[in-house]
Amino acid sequence: MSAPICLMNEHHSTMVIELESLHRLDGLYSFYHKQWWCRREMFHHLKGCNAFFNGLALLTMAVSVVVASVWKDSFVVVGMTSFATLVKGWNDFKNYSFKMDMCKFAYTTYEKT
Repeated sequence: MSAPICLMNEHHSTMVIELESLHRLDGLYSFYHKQWWCRREMFHHLKGCNAFFNGLALLTMAVSVVVASVWKDSFVVVGMTSFATLVKGWNDFKNYSFKMDMCKFAYTTYEKT
């Protein structure tokens, strides 16, 4: 059994497709749409993580500079600076910017198709 399908809402591009193929295409559409949605959500999650860790590292460094000018206790300053360096290192280790680029690529590639 077959069904006529009109692509792009144009009458001259009407095709006849078997219903089995139509069901298979429908399954593929739902699969890729789920992948697209997951990539989009993951992009926003990774963007938030990247912004949070960068902001936390910068804020900790700024607070350690202020604390260093007020207090003469070097252990607090060393601790805060090492914490900021650790947070920045973790952010670089997780490589959020590369993961964001890959999610953006997958997201835009699906939209183009």
